[in-house]
Amino acid sequence: MGRLSALLLAGIVCCWCLLAGPAAAKRLALVVGIDAYQNLPPLARAVSDERAVGAALTDLGFTIIAGENVTRREMNRKLADLEGLINPGDTVFFFFAGHGFEIGGENYLLPTDVLGSSVYDPRDGSFTFK
Repeated sequence: MGRLSALLLAGIVCCWCLLAGPAAAKRLALVVGIDAYQNLPPLARAVSDERAVGAALTDLGFTIIAGENVTRREMNRKLADLEGLINPGDTVFFFFAGHGFEIGGENYLLPTDVLGSSVYDPRDGSFTFK
């Protein structure tokens, strides 16, 4: 993600936060970037995208939980950490840069340790988001 894209994202998030109004007590974000997959082709810019988005959100007053090249266990921990911080009225933002796929309208995000075998169902080692 280039600097321009990060600034555009920051502008969108800023406008969205202003629309959220004064009820948003905290601004929280989980930003994850994975370049180094153990069993899939590596990526070149996912971690730098995660860092750029995290920096833009920090500038907007978000508390950031960041994850780089996280395993499934580490991703579960990051999600639990975020969940533990959320209160009613908070604004929460999630960003993921890495491998993912869609099956039947469901999106799956892949941690760094997902198995790459064609016999293995990658849905078993991924995270689903709707």
